[in-house]
Amino acid sequence: MVVSLLLNSCITTNNITNNFMENDINSIHPAFKIYHKNESKSLINYQLNTSELLYTRVNKNSPFQSKVKIQFSVFDNSNKTAIDTGTIYIIDKVNNEKQNYISGTFDFDFSINKKGYIKLELRDENRGRTVKEFIYIDKINHYNDQFFLVKDSTNNILYNSFISDENQVLIYSYFNQNKTLYANHNNFKFPLSQPPFSKSKENTFRYKTNKIESLTKNNDLSFNYDFPESGLVQFQLDSNEKNGFTLFRFQKYFPKIKTPIEMIHPIRYICTKAEFEKVLNSSDSKKAIDEFWLTKGNTSDISRELIKKYYARVEKANIYFTSHKEGWKTDRGMISIIFGAPKLVRKTNNSIVWTYGDENNMNSITFTFEKVKNPFSDNDYELIRNYNLKNPWYRAVDTWRNGKAYWIH
Repeated sequence: MVVSLLLNSCITTNNITNNFMENDINSIHPAFKIYHKNESKSLINYQLNTSELLYTRVNKNSPFQSKVKIQFSVFDNSNKTAIDTGTIYIIDKVNNEKQNYISGTFDFDFSINKKGYIKLELRDENRGRTVKEFIYIDKINHYNDQFFLVKDSTNNILYNSFISDENQVLIYSYFNQNKTLYANHNNFKFPLSQPPFSKSKENTFRYKTNKIESLTKNNDLSFNYDFPESGLVQFQLDSNEKNGFTLFRFQKYFPKIKTPIEMIHPIRYICTKAEFEKVLNSSDSKKAIDEFWLTKGNTSDISRELIKKYYARVEKANIYFTSHKEGWKTDRGMISIIFGAPKLVRKTNNSIVWTYGDENNMNSITFTFEKVKNPFSDNDYELIRNYNLKNPWYRAVDTWRNGKAYWIH
């Protein structure tokens, strides 16, 4: 199958995420969302950030345009031969102003009651840059998120598991449209991670119900839900079970950090308990957080640069590592904020290993994260803590406290 799509740029408000690009070595971060259309077909919805694409033109009289090629191969677990393949060309011409995102959809063959995966290779033809992804396909368990398509009140598809400003969501499901869908609200405040050498063991999540309600069904058989101000909501076909798909709502601008209050809690990794309580309990949050960073940078210019780098890492952690709690609170979020991006990432089905420094170098630092079975998220990994990580941790923290962003080349 070969499909060519000629697009005028369209704008959406969704944030781009990429579950596999943990060290961010590529600058293309497509968002993909699988939706099972019927018994034999499934859809891939995609969204591309136009700022990550190269726009060129043939001559000064022709419009600037980007050209992206997506190649895909689909496999089920019972067959090593691809059951469907295809190539899609996406051409975005800019006539006046370039929009923020381009989005679209294409379908592929995949039968009901099967599991497998789709291999996607996206290439910016103008720049010659490629990114590859593998997405797991589950067309057996009707409660998983691939059987549902969630849109906001302006009809934009939600590619992330977290929402920000949307008060209302619409949920579509070809297979579950005649069933009852329940919303299980959990407003438990999950704690941030402990240092990598800590001996304390805490549950990575807590299953707690604040409220369960059945969703209102619209005339088009979509489900309607007014999202609460905060917390996580697990959408279930059976309210007596602990399975379903989950959406999260944190602060208003999540995953970004935009207010002084939002800036306070992430500094807990690099400050003493007394420092943190002083900033947290201040009547003037902006003044308190400014003073904290000024004591670390000593000058306004250095402090501004520290703030820029630190919260850029916080926001990136929110994008990549959010699970049942904000990404910056997770083990991977904590390590990525303090140490930066790892030089090497190795990933298996059940673990992720980050290496800082050259591989097999005795001075390198390695962090191993194991996948956690979590009813709310498939993106939960717990750090294997080790007392030998105490010195590297405090060395990194002290670097931040002395006015420099820590980074291992």
